[in-house]
Amino acid sequence: MYVVVEEYILPVVLNIGSLKRTTNMVEYLISTTYVYSKLLLPCNAFFLLGFFFVFEYWCNLFAELTCFADRQFYTDWWNGVSFYDFSTRWNIPVHKFLQKYIYRHLIEEYKMAKGTAMIVTFLFSSVFHELVMFVMMGSSKYMFTFLFVYQMLQLPLISLVVGTGWAKRNVNLANWVFWIMLVLGIPTVVLSYALFSI
Repeated sequence: MYVVVEEYILPVVLNIGSLKRTTNMVEYLISTTYVYSKLLLPCNAFFLLGFFFVFEYWCNLFAELTCFADRQFYTDWWNGVSFYDFSTRWNIPVHKFLQKYIYRHLIEEYKMAKGTAMIVTFLFSSVFHELVMFVMMGSSKYMFTFLFVYQMLQLPLISLVVGTGWAKRNVNLANWVFWIMLVLGIPTVVLSYALFSI
């Protein structure tokens, strides 16, 4: 993961400053597209390596040290047909925490509708993820909440794909769409922060 960041992501991100000085709009778009293409493979490699490192090594190491019996930290998120599947399968401990202490609490204590409780839970998760970005980047370089915005944009996509029943009727195609959006989404977040925050 260190090699991927140091050799393939960081040099590209640090050279983005030269894009900002480009005055020709066509040249700027071509250069940005080229930079985006250079980030596609390394960003997704980092994502998959990070997933493997956290959920296979760290979680199992701490589970072993603490004699934690329930070792199901994730399920088959790669077979998901939407970002709803991804969010419920990708990180089981966090999903269970959000479901129990935010989602169900909003429904039982505040008598919210399920849809509203899901939006508030998603909002809470998005704010927390954005807080992580703020801490990682530092207040001097942090300017906009791209991760928050991109995560909240998943709600209409979930509604469109899952709510209409399209995903159940087209499982294979929905899985392809999910993977294309996931592969394109990670470098989009990185490029957005690099262009507008650094």
